[in-house]
Amino acid sequence: MSKSLTDVVVEQDRAVQFAGTAAIVLLTVYMLGAAVSQFISPYNPLRASLSTYANGPYGYIVETGFILSFLTYPLMIFALGRTLARSTQRILGQIGFAITALAVLLVIFFPSSTFVDRPTDGIHITSAFIAFAVFPIATILFTIAFGRDPRWQAFQRTAWGFVIANLIVVAVFASLYISHTTGEWIAEKVDVVITNGWVIATALWLRRLAS
Repeated sequence: MSKSLTDVVVEQDRAVQFAGTAAIVLLTVYMLGAAVSQFISPYNPLRASLSTYANGPYGYIVETGFILSFLTYPLMIFALGRTLARSTQRILGQIGFAITALAVLLVIFFPSSTFVDRPTDGIHITSAFIAFAVFPIATILFTIAFGRDPRWQAFQRTAWGFVIANLIVVAVFASLYISHTTGEWIAEKVDVVITNGWVIATALWLRRLAS
């Protein structure tokens, strides 16, 4: 027996609600784990990147967090595809999230080494910087697309707030990193909070649309 259009729409809305809820839970657990690792690991937060924490005695916490972060991207690609009107910006944003997800996956498979140089360290560093650079571009594209969909227009200002904050922190990180000034890894951690904040806020809004 074939399903009615109403049944299909209801199933799609439930799928979007699940994707949004899952993304929120995954990123919340990720950030809590990253916060805990700052206190129980032997590294100095001012001088250690998140990837460095994966080498410590509690490295599994950070590695698990990276996996949870990776899982949120296909969820958001799917959910935004269902709830946000089709546009060039939306499609490019989805591609940007796919690239970011691939970069995060490479970061997971090729962890950095604190104590010895490995041939794969270059893959890890390059992948991390790709994710760091592509994610803001993808969120800018999505945020532009929000303004072209009446259901998302009320959320656009909030999204822009996260985007602008993210760009500022990325600029600060780049300046500190290039000048070899202490503090770049604090900027990295602040950036993680802001980028995850954009995703969580967006997931909350798409759940509202699907309810």
